[in-house]
Amino acid sequence: MWENTYGTNSGTEWAGRSFWVCTENWENQNYPISVPLYNNIGGFDNGYVPMFGIIGKDYKVYYNSNSTNFEQQLKLAMNGMYDSAAPLAPSNFSVTPDGEGALSVDLSWTNPSQTIGQAPLPSISNINLYLDGELVNSFESPEVGAEMSYTDNSISEEGLHIYKIQCVNEAGKGIPCSKTVYIGEDAPGMVTGLNLVDNNGVADLSWTNPMVGAHNGYYVENSITSYTITRNDGEEFTLEGMTTSFSDNSITLAGNYSYTVVANNNVGAGLEAVSNTVSFIPNSTLLLETFENFPPEGWTVQGENWRASYANYAGGTAPEAKFGWSPQTVGDQYLITRPLDTSGKSSISIAFNNMIDYYGPGYECKIVTSTDMENWEVAHTFPGQDIGPELFSTEISNDHVGSETFYLAFMFSGDSYQINDWYIDDVSIALNSSIDEFNSVKEFTLSQNYPNPFNPTTTISFNTSSRSAVNLAVFNSNGELVSTLVDKDMSSGYHSVEFNAESLNSGVYFYKLSVNGISETKKMILVK
Repeated sequence: MWENTYGTNSGTEWAGRSFWVCTENWENQNYPISVPLYNNIGGFDNGYVPMFGIIGKDYKVYYNSNSTNFEQQLKLAMNGMYDSAAPLAPSNFSVTPDGEGALSVDLSWTNPSQTIGQAPLPSISNINLYLDGELVNSFESPEVGAEMSYTDNSISEEGLHIYKIQCVNEAGKGIPCSKTVYIGEDAPGMVTGLNLVDNNGVADLSWTNPMVGAHNGYYVENSITSYTITRNDGEEFTLEGMTTSFSDNSITLAGNYSYTVVANNNVGAGLEAVSNTVSFIPNSTLLLETFENFPPEGWTVQGENWRASYANYAGGTAPEAKFGWSPQTVGDQYLITRPLDTSGKSSISIAFNNMIDYYGPGYECKIVTSTDMENWEVAHTFPGQDIGPELFSTEISNDHVGSETFYLAFMFSGDSYQINDWYIDDVSIALNSSIDEFNSVKEFTLSQNYPNPFNPTTTISFNTSSRSAVNLAVFNSNGELVSTLVDKDMSSGYHSVEFNAESLNSGVYFYKLSVNGISETKKMILVK
């Protein structure tokens, strides 16, 4: 039996391996030994010649460090467990799935005409065909060197499948050959041309839908039923239907954002595509700090261990802020923001890149707030362990929020010798709407259709804050209803609906979204 035990890093497909082989007449000892395979001078030099073969057989492979056909010799060595009189592998093995997605495959190959030992092959007893390791068919007494074909209709389900064929004669099984192929209708491939732009604080994505399947299988164009879009901070959106764009108006914290888009159809999820990265600074941003200078303007440092770090351990880009263990100190140390005006608000959001290199117990890393830099309240305590690098975010809604002099601090408390380092970067703080503000406005947002003008399809997107009765309708310029796109209860979150105006004339149309009795209307233009 072959076994990976030892080898070199010489860069070939056999490198890094050695194998148990049976030797013939190795110092009159017939037992398995471990022989490392090398591809460099010195491995088996100076007359040291290993033999690969089977006890009682006359087939061997010899290695010569100066040989130019090393790869061929190694492949023969790998086949040493086959009898040298057994058949070589069939050639020109072709596996072609049905062109319209049926669970059927056409196979063809050329039977071998030589043995493994390169002698003429007198005959083939049979050829075995396997599907995913199970015998599908056995062809008896096939002609040596002949071209053969077969159609397999035994596939039970679509997906990736492995076909293997292997010739057999009186000496035993020959070298097999195999191919992996996708059979049946395929999931979507990757969307292409994925592009992200900042449209006045709204993240606009556009792309081209895939024309091929995820596994190069049979793919039905326009079969996409939905998209799964994931923002790099973990926020996930689902778009129903088929479209080529998406708008996200839910970014509240400043930072660098990118999106992953996956198209789905009835077969399953397609391949991931990742957009470019764009920096967003929403209007609600109170503070965005990247620590280009340390301490930043208006910030306060209390303690000896806070300093600049010209690395990117927190997960952002250099430089960053750092709390280090040296000099060894015991007590509370703060890295404090400039005063922030949170008047009229009841909560804020904070996000930052974070990494804690834990050494041992005896300290705490915290986020604290104050209105006077003397009386501090803990907003978050990190667990005593290695953390990150990660993008950490949380919401703070304590009594300090609402002050004109709101301070937030990163606090180390304890024995600095017990931590290796704490790294912080890309701190973003933003205002959140108060509860009263939230209740006083409509509980949804309606986006402008895209594209606009359009012909003949466009996408209308909206967000709902809770499960609601939703009606989305389209009217012409005379106020006449031309289409009802949605009329049902819908869950909270992002929704996207495609409007097809193929049967309508060019002109101005209006789409009206009603959520729990509150409505908003926008205009769109059809140009044919």
